Amino acid sequence: MRKITAICLTAVLFCLLMTACGEEAEPREKAKNRLTPTGAEQVSATPKPTGEPAPSATPEPTGEPAPSATPTEPTVPTTTATPTEAPTATPTVSAEPTPVPVKPEVREFSCDSPNKALLAYTEKLNAIIDEAQKADSKIEFRFGLCFVNSDITPELWIEYPSDHVELYAYDGTQPVLLISFSEESGRCGYLEQGNLVSRAYPYEGGYRTDYYVMVELTMSPFLTMEEKPAGDGNTRYYHEGREILKEEYDYIRMQIVTPSSIDATGSHDSWFVEATGYEYSNSEVYPDLFEEYRTVCGQRGWEPFPNGIPEEILKLVTGVWQLTGGTVEGWEWSAEEEGDEATWTFDENGNGTYLETAPHEEAPEQYHFTYTPRGKFYEVPWCLEVLVDAEREFYFYIWVDNNGRLVQNHFCAPEKFSSLRFFEQ
Repeated sequence: MRKITAICLTAVLFCLLMTACGEEAEPREKAKNRLTPTGAEQVSATPKPTGEPAPSATPEPTGEPAPSATPTEPTVPTTTATPTEAPTATPTVSAEPTPVPVKPEVREFSCDSPNKALLAYTEKLNAIIDEAQKADSKIEFRFGLCFVNSDITPELWIEYPSDHVELYAYDGTQPVLLISFSEESGRCGYLEQGNLVSRAYPYEGGYRTDYYVMVELTMSPFLTMEEKPAGDGNTRYYHEGREILKEEYDYIRMQIVTPSSIDATGSHDSWFVEATGYEYSNSEVYPDLFEEYRTVCGQRGWEPFPNGIPEEILKLVTGVWQLTGGTVEGWEWSAEEEGDEATWTFDENGNGTYLETAPHEEAPEQYHFTYTPRGKFYEVPWCLEVLVDAEREFYFYIWVDNNGRLVQNHFCAPEKFSSLRFFEQ
């Protein structure tokens, strides 16, 4: 009985000890879990060295790319690279027209003083004639007007029989030589108001055309076009030294310029001059130039002189002019000594009023003058003209001489009468 009781007590004691051990293990497990890092912490935690090599599958992160890392941009094999320009078998000859700078940029020079230019060109041409006359030699040349730049002041060309051509522009004071062609025979042309001049001439068995662009008051090379015979009997075409197709050649030429020819033969707007002695008078040059200018302007619908009188001439005569004297059949007289008093008054429209107050007071007479480039009658290049008496054919011709005086010529051809009066402002 005692033995059985002892065994039961032992079993009870063993159960109590096992219960105590289970209660103690639970808080230890909880403490252990509290010290164990979370999922995020486990990634960044540094493993405690154990003296054994670290597994190679999970290398320690260092912040720098591993030597064996794959580049961020994939490498493209060089064998498959696409060239930027596809080579062609014949790069100089294209099947389609190549765009060219058909309208070059220019710095325009404008001088809207056409009549001053005509007078300056007259002096230039007269100097050529004078030189021949002094040497008692024969000189032949043609001259005419053209419009190379875009203003209304013309340019002057002069052509000599030796195919020497000179082109002049007016700079506001005098003629300026733009360009001259004298090396080889050929044809010269210009694009009206297009700032382009061309010269075509034989070259290396073929033909070449040089184009020049007018920049202010100079001519600069623009481009060249060539036609050359080939050994196979065909013709080769070139633009700036580069061989091109004929279609492209024609396209470029049409786009650049269809020139007006500087060739006076049979032209209405040019004159053939043969100066031997005084066969061609200097006084004829200006009237010819002026009439050509008016004709060309009329054909284009331009009116450079709204009042029929050049602007600088109107400015020259506008105002009040007082009589100072005159001449009759070579006899000079003074208005002050003779007691004569008279005035001419011109307005900006070319209207003139003549008033004589002594020795007899007359009613004012009003006239509207026209501009006449007929200097050959009075040894001056121009005059203002008005018919005073139609029945007797009396005229007033008025101009300003080199001394700044207003000159009035009272002229009647049938009666062979002419008298001069001088006025000063």
